[in-house]
Amino acid sequence: FVRWFIDKALVAEYLADAERRLAELGATPVALMEKPVSVSWMKSNAGWTATMMIAEPAGEVFYRLDSDPSFKSTGRTQIRHPQTGKPMPVMFVSFPFTGKPLKLWVKYKDRQGREMGPWDFALDPGGEAGRGDKDILEMTKTSWASFRGLDGRTLVYFTHLMSWRGGINRIYYGVDKENPDREFRFPPHRGAGTASITEDVPVYVEVPSGVRFVTVRVVYFDQTRSEVVKFGKNE
Repeated sequence: FVRWFIDKALVAEYLADAERRLAELGATPVALMEKPVSVSWMKSNAGWTATMMIAEPAGEVFYRLDSDPSFKSTGRTQIRHPQTGKPMPVMFVSFPFTGKPLKLWVKYKDRQGREMGPWDFALDPGGEAGRGDKDILEMTKTSWASFRGLDGRTLVYFTHLMSWRGGINRIYYGVDKENPDREFRFPPHRGAGTASITEDVPVYVEVPSGVRFVTVRVVYFDQTRSEVVKFGKNE
């Protein structure tokens, strides 16, 4: 088609752009081309938030639950996409917590306005909530236990673990022992968001005043075990 163009520089620009797009397409993994949308879930005290990630610039994103009669747009932001120059779509939606499994359907329009999808994503509230709590606990191990003196007594607090106990099956601790050998019992939590600390939820144990350290191990909701974490009394 080059002979129909008078401006050879413009031809070169078109060809370079086509080659760049072809290279980008070739670099895209096959799995992403087959299902370019992924969803991550996050729980809060208000419910669930689904964050959508799309492997290419999207002009608009639509979603629906199994109980919805039709798709809804997530809306658009005031931020313009650097590749398309158009307002970027909102990439998350929120749902109230019901404790029941749900299925989310997602589709989108690409930069040419073509509709892609839909794809479905299932949410298991118990498993997803437990995974979220487990991730947080793994990142905050230094907060699992703390020493505190009260009226001449030495107490070890597990308040942080109780706040995220939705992802915990059992807690073991040891007093001046490298391997935890005592179980800290607590009521389970299966709701959304951080767990409430009510009167029936224990948060501490009393230990001898001469204790040097305690160790803690957590058995998570999926039966995997954490490493042993050590807490010194004077640290």
